[in-house]
Amino acid sequence: ALNEPSLVTMTSHSSPPTTSVCPVSLQWWRRQENNEHSDGDATSGDSPAWLRHSVRHCIETENEHRRLSVVEIFSLSPSSSRASSASTSSASSSSSLNGLLEKLSDQTEITVFFVHGAGGRSEQFIEQAKALIVDATARGLCVRVLLYDHLGHGHSAKPLHDPHLYSTDALVSDLRHMLSRFGSARNAIVAHSYGTSLTLSTLASHPDLASAVHALLLLAPSQQPPPGVSHPIWYLPAFALEWVRPLMQRPFQEGAFAAHTREQLPLLVAHEGEAGARNPMYMMRSLMRGMQWATESEVRTVRQPALILCGAEDAITSAAQGSALVEWIPNARAEVLEHSSHVLMLEQRERVNELLLDHLAVHVYRVEQKQA
Repeated sequence: ALNEPSLVTMTSHSSPPTTSVCPVSLQWWRRQENNEHSDGDATSGDSPAWLRHSVRHCIETENEHRRLSVVEIFSLSPSSSRASSASTSSASSSSSLNGLLEKLSDQTEITVFFVHGAGGRSEQFIEQAKALIVDATARGLCVRVLLYDHLGHGHSAKPLHDPHLYSTDALVSDLRHMLSRFGSARNAIVAHSYGTSLTLSTLASHPDLASAVHALLLLAPSQQPPPGVSHPIWYLPAFALEWVRPLMQRPFQEGAFAAHTREQLPLLVAHEGEAGARNPMYMMRSLMRGMQWATESEVRTVRQPALILCGAEDAITSAAQGSALVEWIPNARAEVLEHSSHVLMLEQRERVNELLLDHLAVHVYRVEQKQA
């Protein structure tokens, strides 16, 4: 059954967030809907338990123009949770929060990275992040969920002066930086759409980092780039693209959402449309024109256990194209989800969450599967 997800948002802004570390809470996320910033010092009392140990901060990668917004959410074993409680309650400054963040990072056994697609944002994975943290906490595991926004997306900086900042090579370099900086002894990557291609290219080009990645969940992937990437509309100037944006939205929604979703979850479709409208067209134009897809030779080097999930009604990256990746990835299996399309992690979040947790349990947590 499909139900409206909780529309907890991290709204895009034209300027990047503060570089100081600030706590993430449910109330803080909701304030972003009204463009209100919160650089408060203590975890809000109304935060749900799964967000009690979480921070949002900005990092710089290759240069000063690549400022990326990162959210880290930690699950803690009972002993480490008690040890950090006093630090959390007294974390009233950036230095205190940074100290707490360092302690939490040291305790982390597993990191799960989330990589969104073109025009997306890390918020789209919030239901998976919640399910993962709740599950890891129940298992007594110290796990970090790491969500970040690509340059030009979400809360990350949106530089205008250089279109090459949005190239595939630049985004692969950003993911490499994330894996190198935040990686644990055991890691997993959950990626969506273009994010799956970025992930496969990164693993192929950086085998040293790939060796610490134990599992992949690829949502709406494809052997080939979506047809819309090469559409001549992307050669229009950015100001013209802003004019025609409303005309582009309806075809995208029809391709990205299953008919059942459009009928039963209109708030979800409207919410995603509003969020997508905040992507500056100069960024989308540069992103599309600089997009390169992971090649067959790159993908065939991937050895991680990969679970491929496709939406049966996906008109952007088709289920046939996504499922065909099992021919290139030796240790992969594919599943097509009914009543879903391109954003299946929102449309069929309960099923996606179930499959994600099972995949992590076997290949990352190394829990023996129970016999039916």
